[in-house]
Amino acid sequence: MTIHNVLAEVFVRDIEAATAWYERLLGTKGSQPMEKLSEWKSPGGGGLQVYADPARAGSSAVTFAIKDLKELLAHLRSIQVEPTRTQEGDSVSLAFVQDPDGNQLVFAAAHGDKLTK
Repeated sequence: MTIHNVLAEVFVRDIEAATAWYERLLGTKGSQPMEKLSEWKSPGGGGLQVYADPARAGSSAVTFAIKDLKELLAHLRSIQVEPTRTQEGDSVSLAFVQDPDGNQLVFAAAHGDKLTK
């Protein structure tokens, strides 16, 4: 079996409110391919789907591979989103964010750009 792509899914209570929040966070408009679903595709393949499912809202975790953690932190400040914590490791730097429903979003910047290749 060959997997050609993967989509991460985040569960939220209110799709309209969540879509607006993720558009601010990601800096781009999402598409709505079906009812109760907003989607953002990643340039390197894969993507994020935000799906209205109140029973599972807040139970998701997603990691985004990024190039520059300082750039991300500046962006978060500009949209008034405060990371819950940051962490520096030998090979990766991380920033943790919670969306309004409590889903955990991790932004990972590999030292030497290993995650984004």
